[in-house]
Amino acid sequence: MNWKIFSLAIVAVFLLPFASAANSTPTGVPTFLGASVLVSKATYYEPYPVSPGTLFNLWVRVQNPGKGSDPAINGVECKVNSKFPFYSADPKDSLVWNIGSLGPEQQVILKFNLRADENAVPGDNDLLFSCRSAGRDWTPVKLGIAVEVRNPVLEIASVVQEPTQFSPGSTGKLVFTLENRADAVLRNIQLKLDLSSADLPLSPIKSSGDAYFAKLSAREKGELTFDMLVPPSAKTGVYKIPVSLSYEDELGNGYSRDSTVSAVVYAPPQMMVSVDRSDVLTAGKQGKVFIAFTNRGLSDVKRLSAKISDGDGFQVLSTAENYLGDINSDDFETVEVSLFVTSTGGIIKIPVKYSFLDEFNNMNTKSELVDARVYTTEEITALQLGVATGGLNNILFGLAAVVVLYLLYRHFFKRKKNA
Repeated sequence: MNWKIFSLAIVAVFLLPFASAANSTPTGVPTFLGASVLVSKATYYEPYPVSPGTLFNLWVRVQNPGKGSDPAINGVECKVNSKFPFYSADPKDSLVWNIGSLGPEQQVILKFNLRADENAVPGDNDLLFSCRSAGRDWTPVKLGIAVEVRNPVLEIASVVQEPTQFSPGSTGKLVFTLENRADAVLRNIQLKLDLSSADLPLSPIKSSGDAYFAKLSAREKGELTFDMLVPPSAKTGVYKIPVSLSYEDELGNGYSRDSTVSAVVYAPPQMMVSVDRSDVLTAGKQGKVFIAFTNRGLSDVKRLSAKISDGDGFQVLSTAENYLGDINSDDFETVEVSLFVTSTGGIIKIPVKYSFLDEFNNMNTKSELVDARVYTTEEITALQLGVATGGLNNILFGLAAVVVLYLLYRHFFKRKKNA
C-alpha cells in the first residue's frame, strides 16, 4: 500500500468525524513495537459493532515517540495479520503498509479495508496488528474488535406437503426448509408443531411433533421433515397448524417465533349414476326411468346438475336439464325421466352428462351411459310382468271386472226372484 504521513493536528481532524460512528477502545498504555515504533491501542473502526460476514474499515495510528533531535526510525512497515476471523475485504489487496522513515513525533494513520468471517463469534475478538523497522522482526499487538449479530433472523423459507394433498387413511410428509438469514451461526434450533386441537385430523408418526438442528451456519439452509398420519375419518379441508420456532445465537441469547402453516386434506368425490327403478319399458309405449346420483365419496358435492339426452331406441319426453343441488357423503338424489321407447327389446343406453363442485369449488364434469332394459311382449308374458307393467291401468281393469260381475249377478238374481 502507499503511505501518507500526517501531522498531529491533521490526525486530530481526521479522527473527529468518526467520534460518533466509530468505536474507540482505549487500553491505557500505547504499545511499542520494533525499534520503538508506538502503536495506539485505541482502535477506530466503522461500522460499530462489526457483523459477521460483513465489511468494515479500520484505522490504526502509528508514530515515532522521539523528541527533538532523536533519530528517525527507518524501514517502518505495519500490517494486519490475515487470520480468522478478520481478512482483507479484497483478497487481491495487500494488508501491508510500507511507511518508510518516521521522524521524531511524526505519526501516520493507516486505513485497512477488512472483512469479518461469517462464522465470527459474537463478542470481543482480537485482530493481530504487527510492525517492524529496519533490522527488526515483526512484533504483534492485539487490537480489540467487537462483533455482534444484527437481527439474528431464522426464517421458515418454505413448507412442502408430500403429496400435495393428503388423503384420508393415508400417510404423508411435511418438509420445512429453514434459512438462517443472520450473519452468524445459530444454535439449538427447535421446530414444534401443535397438533393438539381436536379439529386437526393429523398426527405425527416417528416423532413427537418436534424436530431439531444443533446449528445452522450463516446464510445456511436446512430441512426438517415430519411424517404425518391422516385418519380415515378426516374431512376434506385446509387445516391450519400452529408452529413454534426457537433458537439461540452464539452468545446464548434466545429467540422464538410463532406462526401457522397449512395442510390440505382432500377426498375426491366419487359419484355413481345408475337406474334406481323404472316402469317396464316396451316398444311403442311411454315409460318412466328414475336415475339415481349417489355420492359414495367421503366429501360432499355441491350444485349438481344433470342433462339427459336422447339415444338409440328412445326419445326423452321430460325436461332434459335437471338441477339436483347438494348431495352429502353417502347420500343420493334421483331424476325422473319420461321416455318414449322405439327399441323392440334389449338394453338402451341413456346418455347422462352431469357437473358439480367439490368442497374446494373445483368444477367436475362427467359423462356416462346408463343402462335400462326394454322388454319384448314375449318377455313380459314369460316373466309375468303384466300386472307390474300395467300398473294403475291393470288395477282399474280388475276393479271394473269385479263391478261387471256384480251387476250381472244382481241382474240374474232379480230376474230369478221375479219369476
